[in-house]
Amino acid sequence: MIRSLLNFIFYLPTRLRKIRRLVWSREHCQTFYPEGPHKSRIQILVDLLWWLVRYQEVCRYYYYYGLDCADGRHAREYFADDEFRKIRDRLNATHAGMNPRRDRTGRSAGGEILLRHKLVFGQYLKGLGVPSPEINACGFEGELFWFESGETTGLDELCKRHLDVFIKDCQVDQGVRVFFLQCKDGVLKLEGEVIDPRQVLARTKIESPYILQDRVVQHSQLSEIYAGSVNTVRLITVRSSNAPVPFKAVLRIGAGGSVRDNWSTGGMVVGIDLSSGTLMEYGFQSPEFGRRLTNHPDTNVKFRGRHVPFFEEAKKLACRLHRFIPGVHSVGWDIGITPDGPVFIEGNDEWGVQTIQGPHGGIRRDFMAMAAAVREKRG
Repeated sequence: MIRSLLNFIFYLPTRLRKIRRLVWSREHCQTFYPEGPHKSRIQILVDLLWWLVRYQEVCRYYYYYGLDCADGRHAREYFADDEFRKIRDRLNATHAGMNPRRDRTGRSAGGEILLRHKLVFGQYLKGLGVPSPEINACGFEGELFWFESGETTGLDELCKRHLDVFIKDCQVDQGVRVFFLQCKDGVLKLEGEVIDPRQVLARTKIESPYILQDRVVQHSQLSEIYAGSVNTVRLITVRSSNAPVPFKAVLRIGAGGSVRDNWSTGGMVVGIDLSSGTLMEYGFQSPEFGRRLTNHPDTNVKFRGRHVPFFEEAKKLACRLHRFIPGVHSVGWDIGITPDGPVFIEGNDEWGVQTIQGPHGGIRRDFMAMAAAVREKRG
């Protein structure tokens, strides 16, 4: 308690400067909802100070969440970042849905490792028969193990094969160390630039182990929105009192020539209606990159009412797959939609709340109600 208080006091001047920028800096106080009406600057200042005292953090997403609007939405409906991380992790740590069995050493087997390591996740799904992008090889520094042949080769082998893959660090999330790698007619390209195979690791700063994973060929209806990236569905499933159920979903879309759809690297998120599988009206970019949009900035495609192909199949398969991830309360699935159906790219027990609360509004009440249902069943 004392350490927490000292930490709060130590960082208070920095946090107050950030709040000052959010209230008075033209660059930082741009609304996502220009149609108004809006709160006064004094009201905004009070809101941000309340958030700071209540959650010990600056509400970086104040305007993104629309909390500057005088339309009745309340900050208490929204999770703060650190608050949500603690609640999410605590719920996962209770091993929801599992009997509290432990072996003689006191350990128990939760399912987090199945999600956090990309090689483990891909091979696990392959064993379950769940559609996922093929993993061609696993790399350890300058060596590549090719699964199809069982060969171990050097990086020069990259120029001898036809490749259309992503090279991924097995343990880093949010698209930070994911790069498009392509080889055709002996010419190797990283992110579209010709490269010597021995320079790949130095250029990407990818650490061992890493994988080469096939690039998903997405459905034409998603390419119409933006063809530069594989636009994935982020679908949250949550364990209820009986079985995992769909909670919220968004479509993550790339922009600006990027091959990534990550919100944290310049992409956008559009809410998906769970019952109909259609996109909501607005797409949201991170405050660092843009604002709220009704059309894609590169293609001018309108979001509202566009149907996400195979969405029902994705929901059913995600809920079924969640049952094979023991003890994890909630999972954020990244699902590619191909011409033949959904393909599961990643599962995240450490999914972020920001990309969900922007399009869908505050999720506190619904999420905590589902958590209470699981606790009642265990109790």
